[in-house]
Amino acid sequence: VDHSVTHVPVAAYPTALANDEKGNRIFVASILGDAMTIIIGSTNATQPVPMPAGSHPNRVAYNATQKRVYVTFQVGNALAIVNPGNRTFQTLPTFSYVMDMVVDKFRNKVYLAYQNHLGVMDGVTHVQTTHPHAGNVLFSLALNALTNVLYGGNLMSNDVTVFAGPPGAIPWTVFKGLALH
Repeated sequence: VDHSVTHVPVAAYPTALANDEKGNRIFVASILGDAMTIIIGSTNATQPVPMPAGSHPNRVAYNATQKRVYVTFQVGNALAIVNPGNRTFQTLPTFSYVMDMVVDKFRNKVYLAYQNHLGVMDGVTHVQTTHPHAGNVLFSLALNALTNVLYGGNLMSNDVTVFAGPPGAIPWTVFKGLALH
């Protein structure tokens, strides 16, 4: 890094970023621009992906396994599953407002933080299930994909819920490519 700074214009109020390391792309959710923007890392060129009017995209995550981008909306209890190649998307309903999300690329799952539930979405079928938790206002998520442990920060109860899943095998082709230092 040479410490240079470049400003890349995107839609209004960028609130969340996700990256595609292999594709050298950044995905930006813009809450007041009703858009997601794809930034091509090699050139900083942008490709806008308009979202439904008034939806206010507020979170974004990338599923490298399916090569799909998930964008949640502040309005409408929904999320968009975006194909970044052709910039098309489908919208799916969610159980309620999604506070945060994280993708487990090894197990092809998307974890969604709802206020009082953890949502789990299959990356292939997009079937969603919810699981209650003991905290108050599940607000943020962090995943250790190697151990299959998900951590959820509870905004109002000042604690963290630990969701320990079955270890589940990580495919050898994926595991051997990891840099474990």
